[in-house]
Amino acid sequence: MPTSAERIGGQDADMTATPPGSAEPFRLGYQPALDGLRAVSVLAVMLHHSGLLVGGWLGVDVFFALSGFLITTLLIEEHRRTGVIGLKRFYVRRALRLLPGLLALVIVLGTITIATSASVGLAAILLRLAAVLFYVANWAIMAGFGLYPFAHTWSLAIEEQFYALWPLALLALLRYVRTRVVIVSIVGAGIAASIIWRGVLLHGGSLPWAYQGVDARADSLLIGCAVAMLVSWRMVPDSHAALITRRWAGLAAAMGLCLLFATARFPSAFRDHFASTLTALAGGLLIGDVLVPGSRLARFLEVRPLVGIGRISYGLYLWHFPILLGFGVLIGKRHGFHPVWLGLAWLVTFVVCGSSSNLPSASSPASAAPQGSGGRSPGSCPRASPHRSGRSVGRRGSGLPRRAGS
Repeated sequence: MPTSAERIGGQDADMTATPPGSAEPFRLGYQPALDGLRAVSVLAVMLHHSGLLVGGWLGVDVFFALSGFLITTLLIEEHRRTGVIGLKRFYVRRALRLLPGLLALVIVLGTITIATSASVGLAAILLRLAAVLFYVANWAIMAGFGLYPFAHTWSLAIEEQFYALWPLALLALLRYVRTRVVIVSIVGAGIAASIIWRGVLLHGGSLPWAYQGVDARADSLLIGCAVAMLVSWRMVPDSHAALITRRWAGLAAAMGLCLLFATARFPSAFRDHFASTLTALAGGLLIGDVLVPGSRLARFLEVRPLVGIGRISYGLYLWHFPILLGFGVLIGKRHGFHPVWLGLAWLVTFVVCGSSSNLPSASSPASAAPQGSGGRSPGSCPRASPHRSGRSVGRRGSGLPRRAGS
């Protein structure tokens, strides 16, 4: 799941989105409130993994929705400017942004694992490291591989698998489907299909696949994609009454998200109450609200501490999980509650990510995950990347805007 000024196509990005009602094509620009939303999500995940927020595992779905929104917005902007989507550049830029950080994590934790796990063969450890590095951790976990201390990288894998396919799918839709309403309807059908498929898996007792399979979790990502299309193509009414409705909807979504974070227990809420989809919908409504000029929620999310945390959320997401595990305070892996050690673990996480946030690195958004899982982040705790804030994927600047789970 950007710096204070993103660059779009080689030019400084606008600091605000093109306002509703404008005749100009929609441009996202850098939105500090989206960094703030990313901060709320990663903090929810960290609190969950610390045993302090029962529904914090749902932060991953906010990350997924935000990722789908930002990537789709950037791809649509590029297609509008150039008439094409530069797939090669898109994939190269993603690799350059994400792989250095992930490689650092693999090297550091892999070295520690090899040195301290005498009972596990070297070949088995290397196989697990390869699963993480090649973004198939979710399928490896489903196949029975124990990936600690990398268990949280399943959400990274979901996002990268989705991003491997989505630009191709979007390009095909833009090329062969001429009606935007039909394109949005197809995406809506994809959301419904993912929800139905997840229900089938859950009915058959396949909770791991339902939770960690990209096919069963695509609805959260596609909800963000649909919001991006509605906003980018100005398919949302921009009358005064409609803007007021969006603000009230955003407020209701914020309240619903707080309720879900506070009460949704895994796996019952995921299995029986559509908590994942509801969270992504709330995230989509929040995104729609903060893009409206004068949004009160945007003013809250733009406070400096939240924006600062959002900008290092990728790092926080990657590193908090193994650090909590190392300090013996990770939920599900600890005996009793130790506030002093927990506080130290949080302090170390923020110090590591904060001190390294200015180092040259591939920044990218965070992804979150539930109990026993986490998000993503580069070895140098990069700032949230473009597909979370406002850099567009263009002919000259095809990076994702600066997550999870994710």
